[in-house]
Amino acid sequence: MKILLPTIFLVSSLLSWAIPALAGEFSGDMSIEGRLFAKDALYDDQKRNNGSIAFEPEYYHEWTAGHSFTFVPFLRLDSADSERTHFDIRELNFLWLGNTWELRVGIGKVFWGVTEFVHLVDIINQTDQVENIDGEDWIFPDEAECLRCHTVVAGLALGPETSQMNRDFTYPQTGRTHGQLETFDVLSMFASPLQGDPATLPTMPDPSDVGANPAQRARAYLHSNCANCHQPGGPTPVNLDLRYTTSLANMDACNIVPTTDDLGLPMARIIAPGDASRSVLVERMRLRDEYGMPPLGSTTDDVEGWLIVTGWINGLADCN
Repeated sequence: MKILLPTIFLVSSLLSWAIPALAGEFSGDMSIEGRLFAKDALYDDQKRNNGSIAFEPEYYHEWTAGHSFTFVPFLRLDSADSERTHFDIRELNFLWLGNTWELRVGIGKVFWGVTEFVHLVDIINQTDQVENIDGEDWIFPDEAECLRCHTVVAGLALGPETSQMNRDFTYPQTGRTHGQLETFDVLSMFASPLQGDPATLPTMPDPSDVGANPAQRARAYLHSNCANCHQPGGPTPVNLDLRYTTSLANMDACNIVPTTDDLGLPMARIIAPGDASRSVLVERMRLRDEYGMPPLGSTTDDVEGWLIVTGWINGLADCN
């Protein structure tokens, strides 16, 4: 640690000298816990009380071009359990953004797995078995929290839409590729037969399809993840319309000054054409605090999602 920390900040300082930079930010968490047992221990080596303290500081440095450096170490000290006393690096990476590409180098945790309702099942990252025994994050929303996303204007049930399923899909069991709507129709999975040729029905790309149009990928992501609230008649205090079929000029977002909070961004806009670093839309996607979006149901930012939207915004020349 005596060697690591100076090296990290030396690298950050050199990068700051080479690239115009915004101010670095220090933040983090500290927790203290203690346990006291009212009854005597059964064994001599057991203690009736113990204490523990944990530190998770974060240093974040962002440059004006949107490149960033992040360092998040973790340290826990436990008075009774030597195996619980440990040091770890949770995140140490540098992100370089191009117009249509991004490069991330270092150590970090990127979610790659499956989602069961709001239960994340991670299938690639190593897990801290001391701090998080089952390796999973659980969120149990109450009825009111459920209805914050399952809005009336979105029809309450946030199921797949025609446009989301109207694309080819390769079925791993058979290796065959076929249109999902046609497949479901043949299997009688709809209440009534499919009306019309799928080619005449609305469609949108899979946001994770790197071969699709970048603008359409970003708009499909915003539609699927945000438009259930951000559309006319939605339950939000702003007039954003993030539906896929709404033109950029009519989203009430492009070159619009944010009315709630600029999050400290210079010359902030909800969407700043050509500059995602000034776009509140992207910043809220990255945050996991009271300013983050979505406001609940998530404990980690969707890196793939906000990078897709970042690439789209950086490629915008205007609001047309």
